[in-house]
Amino acid sequence: MHWNGRFKPYDRIISFIRNTALPISTLIHIPAGRGLNPGDGDPADYASVGPNIGKTVFRARQDIQDIQIMARTLKEKMGYEQVGLFTYSIGSLRGLIASMMSPGLFDFGIFHQISNDFAEAVMKGVATTRIADAIRGNINHSLLQKLWSTISPGSYSEYFASLPKHTRIVQCEYDFVFGLENVKGFNDKVMKQRPDIELKTTPLSHTTLGSFPAGWKIMQDNIAFIYRHTNMREYKRSALFV
Repeated sequence: MHWNGRFKPYDRIISFIRNTALPISTLIHIPAGRGLNPGDGDPADYASVGPNIGKTVFRARQDIQDIQIMARTLKEKMGYEQVGLFTYSIGSLRGLIASMMSPGLFDFGIFHQISNDFAEAVMKGVATTRIADAIRGNINHSLLQKLWSTISPGSYSEYFASLPKHTRIVQCEYDFVFGLENVKGFNDKVMKQRPDIELKTTPLSHTTLGSFPAGWKIMQDNIAFIYRHTNMREYKRSALFV
């Protein structure tokens, strides 16, 4: 779940990603296994992010390990030559850390919306005000930042060099979900370590990027990026001359 919110504005683009971009990049469709809106109200257990500090860390770490295990399974047991990551928002946080902590495991990565500091995103973002209200006053902010630094992308800037060789990052010009300065902080760090990365800033917001047809051009560019940096070009060329 995306920040435990109602996911309706993202429904069409997420369906498009699952049914089009994922099969293109992995040649297999792996369904998410759960609905985007399980019920009319907010999830009671805060599936991804919540006021339980330790639980939030544990679930992020578990997701990161699951991503790595899936990639190894695809390569080592199922024989796929190339495996990439195509992630969005909180999934980008997990995917980014999963990839740089496993150098060489992923052949490419496309990450949409990443912020520098997890605590800043939760406490100041517009999508997590209910969670922030439950936390505020119960823990010192600097301590919260320290505890959540383990799942903050900016904490791992020294490892940015280990990101996939072919990495594309898409940020939004109006990202009030994470915070503009929070996003800029990440951009500055990643470009300092990896100036070769393709960093795109779109004049959309965190929400409109996931709506149709606003996000269509970004999706088109993502598919072109996958095509350029995988064996798909070679397979197509071989097919033409069979």
